Amino acid sequence: MIDYFNITIDGDDFPEIGKKVVVRQPSGVKTKSFTEVKVIAGKYAPHFNVRVETNGQRIRFHGSPAQWLQGHNGMGSNDFQGLVKKSIRLAFETLEMDCPASVSKAIISGNYAVDEVHVAEHYAMPASLIAKLCDDIRRYGVASLKATTISPGVGVRLWPGSRDREVLIYDKQNFF
Repeated sequence: MIDYFNITIDGDDFPEIGKKVVVRQPSGVKTKSFTEVKVIAGKYAPHFNVRVETNGQRIRFHGSPAQWLQGHNGMGSNDFQGLVKKSIRLAFETLEMDCPASVSKAIISGNYAVDEVHVAEHYAMPASLIAKLCDDIRRYGVASLKATTISPGVGVRLWPGSRDREVLIYDKQNFF
């Protein structure tokens, strides 16, 4: 499931969202952008972030689409473009603004920059297999792959020190 995404869309028809910020670059050029806005559908609902950047020529959207659309991220979808469309449309609807034409065109065509995506898949593993898996990885796995147990009887963490890759395997099954 897609657990988080961070995308940017280029255009020139974005509304002013947030407070205006003017920054003088080292070259002396002044650039205008706006503070990030947390879009919240209800008092205790999860939020989604929107920011207009770089002289109003780029807009950034980021957050957890599963939380934003469903209120939780226990189960979700792998349909990336579908989640982007629904999340962005709901963000503008919540802000009570019309979706700019450049944003509509980009989300329909998929023509946007994907800066970051987190994918979370849920698998269950019987506790009795965890020790054998860790032992096999230590013996036969590549040197960069490390396997550490998550408090005995909970599961296994692969690549525990990596910033860009992490796998957690639990011995528990969750039902939603």
